[in-house]
Amino acid sequence: MLKIEGPAIVLTDAYFSLVGWVIRTVQSRHHKTGYYNHSMILRKPGIVASQNWTLHWGKLRDYLKGRHRVKVWGWKDLALPKRVLLERRVDEDVREGGRYDWLGVLGVWAGMRWLNFPGRSYCSEYVSATMRTVDFCMKLEHPTPSELDAWLKTRTQTYECLGVFDPYRD
Repeated sequence: MLKIEGPAIVLTDAYFSLVGWVIRTVQSRHHKTGYYNHSMILRKPGIVASQNWTLHWGKLRDYLKGRHRVKVWGWKDLALPKRVLLERRVDEDVREGGRYDWLGVLGVWAGMRWLNFPGRSYCSEYVSATMRTVDFCMKLEHPTPSELDAWLKTRTQTYECLGVFDPYRD
């Protein structure tokens, strides 16, 4: 995968994860191309802000060991003031270490996306809220990682796919 400076949006699909399987069944009963079960913000080369049980710093290389499909979306032209604003937001959010909104995932499964713990988020909720810091066109309130990917595909004037790592691609 290319060396990506960040910030960027990272989508992953864990092929062999129990948690990934649960999220997959919540979103869709079929694993297909374009499907992702986790999303993160790449803050700087190799370092991601990842909303697992808490929002924390993680290493991108942990997702490049052959057990995940990884897709990276970047901003085509992120002006310096917006870049600084986005980076500060991510740094502050990780410092606060927000907790995971497992009730929100159940809300997606039950078709009640409004069902959430106040002040918490699951991974793609966090990514979309962070994106709204610099992109006022981001209107997705409670997206799944796959819905986030689908939305990014419609915004190619602003975002570009920087690469896909798929260890099982033919």
